[in-house]
Amino acid sequence: MANPTVPGALQAALALDTPDIDNLPPPTDSTEDLSGNDVLSGGDENDVIAAGPGDDLVEAGAGNDSLWGESGDDTLDGGEGSDAIYGGNGSDFLDGGAGDDLMSGEGGNDVLLGGDGDDELFGGLSRDSLFGEGGNDTLSGGSDKDYLDGGDGEDVLVGGDGDDSLRGGSGADALEGGSGNDLLSGDDQDDFLDGDSGDDTLLGGFGADLLIGGTGADSLLGEAGDDQLDGGEGDDTLSGGGGDDLINGGPGFDTVNYAGSRKDYTLSVFGNETVVASESNGLDVLRGVEKLRFSDGFEQFLGDKPWVLLSEPNFDAPKVSVETSVVLEFSEPIVSGTGKLVVYNETTGITTEYSVRDNPVISIAGKVVTFKPPLPLNIFTDYRIELTADAVRNSSNLENYAATVSSFKTATVDGLYHFFVVAFSAAPGAIYMSQLGEAYDYFKQENPSDPLKPIVDIFTTKPQFTDVYPESLSTRQFATQLIANVVKESATPQAKANAVADVEAAIGIGWTRGDVIYRVFGNLANKPLQDPEWGNTAMQFRNQLEVARYLTETIGYATEDIAALRQSIANVSNFSDISTVENIIELIGNLPPGI
Repeated sequence: MANPTVPGALQAALALDTPDIDNLPPPTDSTEDLSGNDVLSGGDENDVIAAGPGDDLVEAGAGNDSLWGESGDDTLDGGEGSDAIYGGNGSDFLDGGAGDDLMSGEGGNDVLLGGDGDDELFGGLSRDSLFGEGGNDTLSGGSDKDYLDGGDGEDVLVGGDGDDSLRGGSGADALEGGSGNDLLSGDDQDDFLDGDSGDDTLLGGFGADLLIGGTGADSLLGEAGDDQLDGGEGDDTLSGGGGDDLINGGPGFDTVNYAGSRKDYTLSVFGNETVVASESNGLDVLRGVEKLRFSDGFEQFLGDKPWVLLSEPNFDAPKVSVETSVVLEFSEPIVSGTGKLVVYNETTGITTEYSVRDNPVISIAGKVVTFKPPLPLNIFTDYRIELTADAVRNSSNLENYAATVSSFKTATVDGLYHFFVVAFSAAPGAIYMSQLGEAYDYFKQENPSDPLKPIVDIFTTKPQFTDVYPESLSTRQFATQLIANVVKESATPQAKANAVADVEAAIGIGWTRGDVIYRVFGNLANKPLQDPEWGNTAMQFRNQLEVARYLTETIGYATEDIAALRQSIANVSNFSDISTVENIIELIGNLPPGI
């Protein structure tokens, strides 16, 4: 990464001093005024007007004019021509008009307008506002808290002392904040921004910009374009924004922010540079950066200490197998330390710690740490994996940073979807699926051969089921209503009549309603789509399951409103096209807001 260079225009601007009033151009016509609040006008020649004490209004007109406001709150208008305007003491308003003007506000809170032309504006003392407007202008705020706006053209802005705000405007501009905590905004084109000393904020805007923070805890945002960012000394916060950016943190503990989730980025190490790539933000090359921070809250530590380069499962991975191992690839070879690997079950709130050293469930080989949980993980559960400090060490005996290294959600069991769709004619959604998952994990220990059947027996006694199928229903009524809800129009009337008779017969020999539900969804899940009698119903069932999965796992729709969950699959039939996300969303329709 090459060292940034200061544009020649900015170097020249830094050498400029406030203009010497004694060296202004000699007059052709001249007007002198006594003290008081005067209204003075020049002509079309090169006028010299000294307004004297008081709050004066001076309009010089055309020509290359020289105006002195002297003491008082004056309004000085140079008009057309290349004018020299000096505000003097007081809060003055200076307007250069057209032409290449030289303007100095001096004492007081002044406003300077350069107008068209290549102007030089000096704020002087106090809080000044400088507007270059058209042309390639040079603006210098001087002391105190100033606002500088270059406007159109390729401008040079120097804030000077104080907490200044600098805006380059359109054109390729060069901005330097000077001392103080400054705000620099490049706007359009390829801009150069240098915060200098102080805790500065630099915004590159559009274009391929060069941003230098200087000393202090600075914030640099390249925004659009292929930018180069150099934080300089201090603990800086940097963000390249869109485009392929070069980012150098410099001395200090520096952090690079990214707008996406950790899972959206890949990291690679080449010597002392880290490459961060994503489809949305381009490819960034980082040097001298100690930490990455992502929009989902995850932080990735870099630097001389060993840090996790790749993790599997990756951050926010969905539908992870409950038999998964967690694999962490570090930036360099490591050995075990005295720290721990911590597993957070975010769904139940249970935390489990594993010592990294001499633990049979944790192995280290070269750069890779592998953690194999001693028992299968819970289904449909959010997990977060952290390493405490000193979990591992590198060859220089430097320990890792404490950090989150992986997060994921485990997959659920298809049978839970099968049950819910048949029993309730609804998608489960995130809340009911979490309840079903907890029940499944419990019965997996109690009844490992078939943990699903006890869940069916329990849930078919709950109000959500009995509200649809009250106990007061006769066997014939229950069978008829169940088959109508499950089959809908996907089978012939005769096939549905036969199914009703089968349900009546099963209950007649002692089956419970839970037994019936269990057998119905089991049969549908295994029925061939080519079956001449029930193939269309099996297709409808498959389509309902896919829509229910999308609503539950992808959207994460969270509600206990069975009516809304039933509505989510009400439009799904054996003819439904579920080949695209757009089609699935259209089938779901507009639902009440989730929790």
